[in-house]
Amino acid sequence: MKSAALRGDYSKAALDYSVEQDWPSYTDADHALYRRLFERQAKLVPKYACPEWIEAISGLDAGAGIPKFDQVTRKLRSATGRNFEPNSVSMTLRVVRSNRRKPS
Repeated sequence: MKSAALRGDYSKAALDYSVEQDWPSYTDADHALYRRLFERQAKLVPKYACPEWIEAISGLDAGAGIPKFDQVTRKLRSATGRNFEPNSVSMTLRVVRSNRRKPS
């Protein structure tokens, strides 16, 4: 089986394999593509998303362009006490751990 080459520069990855967002490197074309994709997906929201998600995403101004993770994190932290992390494994584990109910 032929393995695929990795996409991106992982030489700057942290020990948890996360890579900082290089937001200034996104071009106008990158932001335009993101907006087109966001608008297309947004049409599906009323059919598939719960009201809480719709309310939350509307407060993030997510359709304006590629979000800055640090700004999203500040908004999420102030609203929920939680952080957005670009590392999906860490984020999944932290969300799962924080959502566990403590025995009564």
